[in-house]
Amino acid sequence: MNEVEQYLMSLGNGSNLESFENFDANVEHFIRLGHGMNEAQRLAKTVGSARGASALGKNAGAGHGVAAQFDLTITRNSININAALPIVLFGVIDLESAYSQVINTLPAGCVLTSVVNTGGSYIFTYTSGANVDTITITCAQTPYAGFLRATQTDTMQVRAYRIAVSSTDAVDQFNYAMQHVKRSLFGADKRDSLTPSTYVSPDQYLATRVDIGDVKSGSSHVSSLDKETSIQVLVKKQVFNFTLSVFVNRFDKLNASNL
Repeated sequence: MNEVEQYLMSLGNGSNLESFENFDANVEHFIRLGHGMNEAQRLAKTVGSARGASALGKNAGAGHGVAAQFDLTITRNSININAALPIVLFGVIDLESAYSQVINTLPAGCVLTSVVNTGGSYIFTYTSGANVDTITITCAQTPYAGFLRATQTDTMQVRAYRIAVSSTDAVDQFNYAMQHVKRSLFGADKRDSLTPSTYVSPDQYLATRVDIGDVKSGSSHVSSLDKETSIQVLVKKQVFNFTLSVFVNRFDKLNASNL
């Protein structure tokens, strides 16, 4: 095992966001240990980190498989409103307005009354007359609130999504559309919709899970995520939860050295 491989073993494989974000410091430390730039470039390429590559040759890590994965869990806590309800993921520039310019699928007579950060998770509250429902968004790897803040400057290229529902009686969630919304500060609004059930493959072995994009090979690129991008998802009328796993093959982090 050469020195690069030994150092990789000490770092881990960069498959989680925390080690991914600290990669630049690890590369700098590797150079300070007396290793040359060529060895450091080999390290960056082997890890496949677009962030580390930004210090050693822009985007060397793009397309090298999974650079990071994070998992968002969406939980519908109640069903007092007799309808599917929309939630919005990401899109931090629209968060302060409670996604009023993004959401276009609220049931008649229903109002999204608040989108609130509660200890790192976000709770969407809806009212329809006297009826009130809530939906919660959490992130497994880091508080979702912190994740949203990071997207104010950082961008991600998404290789694939995986949607997994909590039980077999909730698989019809796959029939509800996901809408990828790209808005700009100057009023542009581009929307593309997809329905997860259309991505069910003949060799799928779990009825409760659907992959959108190529989870295994890393050859596909299904979307990008940044401050102007959001995903609107309709959540069916049922007390249940589902997890949206996001597989990232490129991550660009803005810091002072980029300015």
